[in-house]
Amino acid sequence: MVQVVEPTRYRPARFQTVLTEFEKFLEHYFKNENEASRKGVSLAQQVEQRETLAIQYTIELRKMLNEVPVQKACANSFHVWADVLAMTAVKFDLQSEETKAMKRAAADLIWSRVRRFAVRNVQR
Repeated sequence: MVQVVEPTRYRPARFQTVLTEFEKFLEHYFKNENEASRKGVSLAQQVEQRETLAIQYTIELRKMLNEVPVQKACANSFHVWADVLAMTAVKFDLQSEETKAMKRAAADLIWSRVRRFAVRNVQR
C-alpha cells in the first residue's frame, strides 16, 4: 500500500481510485473472508436484538399488569424477566416452545408475586 500511495500523492485522482479499491477489498475481506469479524458482527446483531426484545417484553409485562396495583419491587423486577425472555428468544427463536414456556413462567411468577402483595395488604 505504501508503495502505491507514495508515488500517487501528486496525482489525487489515482490516489482516490486506489483508496476506493482498498476500501472495497477491506469490506469484502471483513464480510466474507474473516471468520472472526463475521462472528463479531453476528454477536453485535444478537446483542442489539436482545436489547430491543427486552424493551418490548418490559412493555408487554407492564401492560399485562396495567390495571393492577403493583408494588415497586415487583415492578422493578420486570426488567429481569424481560431480559430472560429476550435471551431465550434470541437463543431459540421468538416462536419457539422454550420462549413460550418462559413467557408463561414469567407471567405466573409475576402474578403470584402481585397476589402475595395483595393478600398482605388485605391482612393489614
